[in-house]
Parts: sequence; structure tokens; C-alpha cells
Amino acid sequence: MEKLELLKNRHSVRQFSEEKVKDEDKAVLKVLVQKLNKEHDLNMQIFFDEPSAFSTSMAHYGKFENCNNYIALVGQKEDGEKLGFYGEELLLKIYELGMAGCWVALTYGKGKVKISKEKGESLHLVIGFGYGKNKGNVHKSKTVDQIIKKGTIVPEYANSGIEACLLAPTAMNQQKFEISFVDNEPIINKKGIGFYTDIDLGIVKYHLELITGHKTNRNY
Repeated sequence: MEKLELLKNRHSVRQFSEEKVKDEDKAVLKVLVQKLNKEHDLNMQIFFDEPSAFSTSMAHYGKFENCNNYIALVGQKEDGEKLGFYGEELLLKIYELGMAGCWVALTYGKGKVKISKEKGESLHLVIGFGYGKNKGNVHKSKTVDQIIKKGTIVPEYANSGIEACLLAPTAMNQQKFEISFVDNEPIINKKGIGFYTDIDLGIVKYHLELITGHKTNRNY
């Protein structure tokens, strides 16, 4: 599937079938997690057939069903944006493999996630996934004018990338980011205060880079 079409067709899913992840797909995801951890000094951890983290009242409140697989995004305090960037790469791979999922910040049993961690590391959030019972719903979105810095001239190459940014999942759909361009290269910064804005910023930057091939303002 063409990359932008993948982003357009991907929506957050919380209800999954009881079907277990295929062995070959497990292998693909394990290799990708290991690769990203090694290359970018992260400690993301993947769990299969492990229901306890989503067998809680919070998960019930979040309307999760049969969420038995997840990726724990573990890193240093300052790793939020980087985890958002590479976590989104993992989530899109999950969709490419024919599954579905979503970012989960609060509605799961954080204390039930059996992560291993180094000094200074913590569990930022998780990505739940599996074979979706539905395709999810389209979320309300800001307009292009609302996310482009006032007075900015947008290069023609970036139009599809900006569309991709508006398709990026953000905590509580807050979309607290702003895009500008310096010497035709993209700059994406936070705009305002909100929950998990560092994670969101990484996700948005991944979307723009995926579609345009132009690196954003990041140092990882």
C-alpha cells in the first residue's frame, strides 16, 4: 500500500479478536524492535499473548477487548520524542502486517507490565495491538492553516507531508504542534502545553519524514 494511503486508512483500534499473532509476524516485529533499540539507544520491549496489562478496570474504561499484545516504550525521561518517532514506525509496521492497534497512555495496568529497565529509565506508555475487530474511526482534525506557522511559505514537496501530519495520532487528539520551513527544510515544534506532547511531536515528525523524505529538526 502507498505510504500516504496507509496513513489515511489507519485509525486507532482497541477491540481485537482472539486470534494469536502469527509466528512469522512475531519474528518481523521482534527483529525491528531489536534493530531500533540498537541503532537509537532505546529499550523498547515487545510482549505477545500477555493479557494482564489490559485486564484492569482502567483498560475496561478504555474499552479495550482482547488486547493481549503490546510494545512497552521504555527509555530515559528525555526520550519521549524519540520514542514517539520510532514507536510510530513500529505501529505502522503492525498495520502493514495486517493487524491494528493504538497508542495507550493511561488506560492500562502500568504496574502489570513486566519490563526490564536500566538506571534512569521508565515506562513512558505502550502500543497495544492485534487483529482488529473493526477499522476504528476517523478523528476530528485541525486544518492546515491551524498547524502552519503564520507567514510560512510551504514548499510544494511538503503538501502531502503536511497532510500526513494531520493524520498523526496525538494524545486526546490535541494536535499541539506547529510547522514552519527554514531554507525549504521542515521545522516542527510544540505549540502550547498538553499531555504527552513530546511523544506526539515524535509521531508527527515521523509522518512528515516518511512521506517527504526530508529530515525534520531532530538530533536522534
